[in-house]
Formats: sequence, C-alpha cells, structure tokens
Amino acid sequence: MLAPADRPSHEDSKGDPPPEASPAPHSSGSPGTKPAPVVRSTWILRVAAVCGVVAALLGRIIAPGLRGNASENVVVFWDRAAAVSSYAMSCILIATLLMGLFEVSRRPRLGFGVRIATVISVGIVVATVLPAFQRRLPLALAVLMSIATSSLAISAALNSLRSAHTRAVGAVLGFFGVAALVRLFAWELAVVAGDHASANLYGWSRVAATGAVVFEGIAQLIAAAWLGTRTRLLGQIMSSVAVAAAFVVTWGAARGAQPGAEPWQAVLHTSLGEAVGVPPSYGLGAIATFLVAASILFAVVAVLQRRQVVTITSALALALIGRGAYDAPLRALAAAAAAVWMMLAFSDDRAMWRTLLAEREERLRREDGRNANEDEARLGTEEAVEKPGPG
Repeated sequence: MLAPADRPSHEDSKGDPPPEASPAPHSSGSPGTKPAPVVRSTWILRVAAVCGVVAALLGRIIAPGLRGNASENVVVFWDRAAAVSSYAMSCILIATLLMGLFEVSRRPRLGFGVRIATVISVGIVVATVLPAFQRRLPLALAVLMSIATSSLAISAALNSLRSAHTRAVGAVLGFFGVAALVRLFAWELAVVAGDHASANLYGWSRVAATGAVVFEGIAQLIAAAWLGTRTRLLGQIMSSVAVAAAFVVTWGAARGAQPGAEPWQAVLHTSLGEAVGVPPSYGLGAIATFLVAASILFAVVAVLQRRQVVTITSALALALIGRGAYDAPLRALAAAAAAVWMMLAFSDDRAMWRTLLAEREERLRREDGRNANEDEARLGTEEAVEKPGPG
C-alpha cells in the first residue's frame, strides 16, 4: 500500500522575447495569440504542489506523530486523512508527469538524447511506484526507483543550469539528486557492513550519510536564498519565518523525549524521531531533523509566490517535498515531476523573459523605496538645520 508517511522506504537568453512579452508579458499572451501548451497546463503543476504540501504535512508530521500521543479515534481519523491526501497526490503527480513528459517530447531544444533519457527515467519511476498502491514496495524496486529519480533530477539540473531564470532551482534539484545517490550508497554500505560485521565499513557508511545531509543542506540553503530575493513580503519575511519555525520544530522534537514534555513536543518527537536516517550521520542528527521540517515550510513559501513563474515556483516546491530522499514513492514522484517541469521551464523563452522582467521590476521597486527613504532623511535634516534654536 502506498505509504502516506514520508518514510525511508547565462546565460541562455539569446532568443528574442516574444511580441506579447515586451513590456509586460502575460501567461495568456496578447489578444488573438494562442499561448504555448506549457503555459496553459501549468495549473495542474500548481495543484500538484499544493496537494504535495498538504500530503507532506499530514503524512510526515501530523499522522505519524499522533500515534501513541492521542486517542484511537483521533489517530484513525488523521491516518485516513493522510492516506486520502497521499493517494490524491499520487494520482495528480502521475498526471502531471505524463503531461510534462508529452511536452518534453516536443521540445527539440532539449536534445534527442535528453528527451529519450527523460522518457525512460519517468517510465521507470512510474512503473516502480504503481505496485505501491497495493503493497509496500520490495527493496529492489525501491532502490531502482531512487536511482532513476536521482538520475532524472541531476539531468534536469544540468540543463537548468544553462539558463539564468532556471539556474537556482536547477542547482537545488542537482544537490538533492546527489544527496539521494549518496544516501543510497550509505545505506547499501551499511547493509554490507552488517553482513560482514565490519565496523570499519559501517563507519564509512556514516561518513557517506553525513555527506548526504550536507548536500541536502546546501540545496535547501540555495532554495532559501532564492525565495528570499523574490519579494520583500512573500520572499524575505516568509523565508525568515520558515527558518524560525523549523528551528522551533527541531527544538520541540528534541524536547519531546524528556519527561513532562508538552503534547505538541511529544507529537513532533514521534513524527521526526526517525529523521536521522539509517545509517545515522556524524553529529548532524539535529540538522537532519531541521531539514525535514524546513523542506515542508520552504515548499509552502514557494507555493505562495504569486508574482513568479508558476512552473518554476511549483517545481521548486515539489523538489523540496522530495528533499533528496527518493526511496519513498511520493517523494520520488514529486522529484520526478519537478525535474520534468524544470526542463520545460528551461526550454520556455516566455518563462525566461517573465522571470527577468519580474526581477527588474522588483529591483526598481527596492531602489525607489531606498531613494524615498533617503529623500525623507535629507528633508528631515534640512528642516532641523533651518529651525531656529532657542533664544
């Protein structure tokens, strides 16, 4: 059965802007102009991102944390809610993947080899996820799913890095993909160490697990920096709030193991107690817990970015939900969808020009605000100088 919980288990701006995108490009294009297919179908990507955030909150934080900390009726209700959101998200993500894959197959800018590799990788991911609707995935299928998703994420990252408007999110995808491969290698090394009773091999597996946490942390740091530079309100402030909330969640999860802990702390400790992973990293257990909470909170911030290109922000949200741990079906589907749609964003000139113009408008707005503050300060200084003193 598909687990509702999120468990282990520069510059390329050579193209001319389209006529409708000159001063203020719109997703629907100018009157009488038919929008590109990728622009028309981005609604499903936004829906997938929103459903992904809800499913991650229910299946990773709320439902697992209530077990042993609430009554049976409450646990059963939230388990069902998490299961429903999990199945709904899976269906939406598969539809999103298929729609994105159809568009990728029609993008010659991506190259024939990239398109073929994308089709194969997506096919493997979907084929390995489908059995999870009935039973827990066998170990071999989970490993194959993780490898295919990581390869797809890294391939999308290499393409996205070639364009300015997709470079940051592409870097996030790339580091997540590397983190997933390193995490899988650490786990395989730990299994071999256990079979041979080798403490030395197990130590090296923990070193690899530490590297996976570092790569995941770099990816989330890039995501936080990118979100913080979008807008003053929905970018800077909400990113800061997300970081602060993740710290509170991490602190609460640590306090939940102590006697006399508050109920919400006990819930967080139960739900995030396994965030360290197997094998555990060296000295980064608290950071691993922080990254689990931060990934969901940053995904919320990405979904709320209204002035940005939907394809990019929604793909970032899905990449954060996958967060470089692709051994669970939902995370693998989310990462695969993010990778496919980032390829579409890279090959979409309209998205590039909308992103560049939005960044210019935000920069001009900040300069206007700074100039206004300087004018007010200068005016206040002049009034203070002209005002006669006493006597």
